[in-house]
Amino acid sequence: MIRDTTAIKKEYRVTNWREYNKSLKQRVSFTIWLSEDFDKSWLAVQAEGKNKGMPFIYSDTSMNLVLTLRHLFKLALRQLTGFVESLFTLIEKVLPVPEFSRLSKRAGQSLSYFHLPSLGQDYPYSY
Repeated sequence: MIRDTTAIKKEYRVTNWREYNKSLKQRVSFTIWLSEDFDKSWLAVQAEGKNKGMPFIYSDTSMNLVLTLRHLFKLALRQLTGFVESLFTLIEKVLPVPEFSRLSKRAGQSLSYFHLPSLGQDYPYSY
């Protein structure tokens, strides 16, 4: 005997449009918390010594911030540069933003210590 396994989906009707619209808006709202003195650690501190090659312009902290934003929002490198520029415009900070080529080079170097928490059962936030 063959049973029909297709379930009839119950039609969902929105009864409170105000709350529904508000919840749709909040799905994509986000907040980025930056310390007030984050701009002091944005640029790399040049070490005294005989290091070969060109020294880093941007600190590891700034690269981790930018690469975290890339990972969270799934942005291409050029889009990421524009995103960070607009973010600095919003918070009224005048800081240099790494070019996409520099981000590409530093992303390969940063991956050894660039880790985001996994979204497992023990992760405290739910999405």
